[in-house]
Amino acid sequence: MMGVIFWTFLEYQQHRFELHNEHTIPDQITEKNIGSFFAAHHVHHMYSNQEYRIVVPLWHILKVAGGIWALEQYFLGIVFTAGFMSGLILSQVYYDSMHFWFHFGGDFKIKFFQDMKEKHMRHHYRDKHIEYGVTSSFWDHVFDTV
Repeated sequence: MMGVIFWTFLEYQQHRFELHNEHTIPDQITEKNIGSFFAAHHVHHMYSNQEYRIVVPLWHILKVAGGIWALEQYFLGIVFTAGFMSGLILSQVYYDSMHFWFHFGGDFKIKFFQDMKEKHMRHHYRDKHIEYGVTSSFWDHVFDTV
């Protein structure tokens, strides 16, 4: 459970402070920065109807998870690390599944999921400076970004 709770905060923090940081958008697109610019999250907002821009790339997941795993195992041991990382990995699978469904799936029959989809679409098409939580609104309420 701790891995799942931590993951919701990590999702919110990364989405708000890393992926929507205006300093990551170059003032001008040049041949030197075009690769890093088009690898950025902003392109997901520009082309949110492209399936391959929806899920988090596996190389990024492995990079982050590998670092967390090594630190945790060194300081906390294998038992805690295995449980905590299981929560993180399951949460990432849930995130990618839901995010993909929000963009390409139909309407949800369950109200919670329909509400989350509507919130995410508002984030994309009305105001990208609010509603950063994709799978949970908890941190949006805590940090008043609803």
